[in-house]
Amino acid sequence: MVQLQPLRERLAALEAIGLDGVMVIPYSFEFSRLTTEEFVQVYLVDALGACEVVVGQDIHFGADHSGDLRTMRELGRQMGFAVTAVGDQGDPEDSGHSRWSSSGARQALAEGDAAEAARILGRPHRVVGRVVHGDGRGRGLGFPTANLGGQVTGLVPQDGVYAGYLVRLGLPEGAVDRVLPAAVSVGVNPTFAGNDRRVEAFVLGRDDLDLYGETVAAEFVARLRHTLAFTTPEALITQMRDDAAAAARILLERGAG
Repeated sequence: MVQLQPLRERLAALEAIGLDGVMVIPYSFEFSRLTTEEFVQVYLVDALGACEVVVGQDIHFGADHSGDLRTMRELGRQMGFAVTAVGDQGDPEDSGHSRWSSSGARQALAEGDAAEAARILGRPHRVVGRVVHGDGRGRGLGFPTANLGGQVTGLVPQDGVYAGYLVRLGLPEGAVDRVLPAAVSVGVNPTFAGNDRRVEAFVLGRDDLDLYGETVAAEFVARLRHTLAFTTPEALITQMRDDAAAAARILLERGAG
């Protein structure tokens, strides 16, 4: 299963909200067979020296998921730490989305609903890749795009065109030109009988950027339309102009909000 967000990006997101440290535990057969007592003793007590453990209401841990919230509270009493349980997070006024989860975000992205995925995640979903040379058609049409080639990490949403951002990860936070408004395309380019599924970002209002070789993130704010095949390059150019204008309006409204 493709990760919703690669580990490096998850760690960066956790750092951004102020966490002092994260312990990453590689999953193995030996780890999967730890009893509830062994897991708590080895990782929470010995490794972290926990004085309080915050968990979800539906926590399960230990071999065969045998431990639950009641188990954790009992072990906390025995081993000297408090346990705080956090309830489901979601929209209490929307019964269909009363519990936000990674599976809910995955489903939204599979349907191309980037706005719903962002609502669940608390930020726009992103994928990461290295900008490579493409076939040059975008530049020839007046819309040069950054083509994320090679191994793109993160869950790529349903094919279509999205309002979003291109983030230059090599630049420091707050740097000029680090976060750039963009129209992001996902798909195989049916107008030119393409076969390779690509993620490409057209930076709005800029044609002076040399991004080749940079590692960037493409962020998805809202889907503009499905992938379409056009009968002529001129029809495609007209649609691309409309897409760029629509993306600019959505991102402007988002910034104003």
